[in-house]
Amino acid sequence: MKNFKPPQRNFIQIEKDMKTVIIAVGVACFALLFAILSINTLIGQMDIQNNVISSQKLAYNNLIVDKKSIKSLISSYSKFVNRPVNVIGGTTQNNNGNNGDNAKIILDALPSSYDYPALLSSVQNLLSSTGVTINSISGADTPPASGNATASSSPQAMSFSFSVTAPISGIQSVFSSLEHSIRPFQIQNIELSGDQSNLTLQISAQTFYQPPIIFNITKETVN
Repeated sequence: MKNFKPPQRNFIQIEKDMKTVIIAVGVACFALLFAILSINTLIGQMDIQNNVISSQKLAYNNLIVDKKSIKSLISSYSKFVNRPVNVIGGTTQNNNGNNGDNAKIILDALPSSYDYPALLSSVQNLLSSTGVTINSISGADTPPASGNATASSSPQAMSFSFSVTAPISGIQSVFSSLEHSIRPFQIQNIELSGDQSNLTLQISAQTFYQPPIIFNITKETVN
């Protein structure tokens, strides 16, 4: 009996079919993997877009609320500033003494910047109004380092001292003027010498200024 040899054509066809199947499976796996990655990317992008839209809606709603508040703020400020009698009993028609509108009163009480010469001038005017003899007004003019003022800065102190001579009634006037001054004074040390008709008063004290609030517009990254 002669040896039987299967047709080579059948084996070649099977090999071709297997290759075709393997390629088709590979392509299908790649397509499936690509689809999964694409879906994950799209879901991530959708989450980011939803977060952005939510943040935009929140910012828009805040702007609407702020816009409504502006009218109320302007109205309240106008009423506060235009009162015929200010918060310390003066008139708003002129700016001398206790006069001036309430906005000016507040700025004079707690200035927004360091100005030591203006402080000494203010103290001199206050003492001169009492009729006492001013012996000396002094202090250390030490400006703050640049950039120290921030939005959260608390009131900053400025120290000074003065010496005056007057009868006891004049000394009482000095204390009364300090007490009723627009600007807040914190007395740290008091020395009195002499008699009732000729007293010398020496005071060490400090007052304050309030650095302005800095309005910054910030950017927020939405993830």
